[in-house]
Amino acid sequence: MGAGTAETGRRGGSRRLWRGADVGRLCATLGVLGGMVMYALVFPGQGSQAPGMGREIAEAFPSARRIYEQADEILGYALSRLCFEGSEEELRQTVHAQPALFVTGVATWTALGELVDLHPVCVAGHSVGEYAALVAAGALDWQDGLQLVRARAEAMQTAAESSPGTMAAVLGLDAEAVEEACREASSAGVV
Repeated sequence: MGAGTAETGRRGGSRRLWRGADVGRLCATLGVLGGMVMYALVFPGQGSQAPGMGREIAEAFPSARRIYEQADEILGYALSRLCFEGSEEELRQTVHAQPALFVTGVATWTALGELVDLHPVCVAGHSVGEYAALVAAGALDWQDGLQLVRARAEAMQTAAESSPGTMAAVLGLDAEAVEEACREASSAGVV
């Protein structure tokens, strides 16, 4: 989760970005900011998972630990073990990565709420992070969100296994060159 700030009332005012890897630092920053500035919280998507994710926050905050324990019960397996002690290979699997990111985002949001009166101007998420953002916005109950994320992850894992593919990013090409590359790849049955 990240937090960004912008001074209010200033056109093109300063902006800052804090990466929420250090929850204590993020909480201290948000606490100092108080009502002085507007900020947004952004939840990450797949690809940001890492072995050990959420362990420190679950050890430090009983509310976060409860989120992981309840997630283990709902899912019927020890997601907490995968997050805290799992291998990179296990966490890379979509069926594990997406619930792990969702639960870690919700646990982090819950722990932050214990320390700071959270009032972001908006919350957002990238891909599966959108579900944690919906929970933070109060639009979705976290247990229901976990069920949705599990179904999404299982469907995506199944699709990836039955129809393996890859993704590419296009950087630095004009629209004409991209269209030509897509036409060539399409005629070869690639796109």
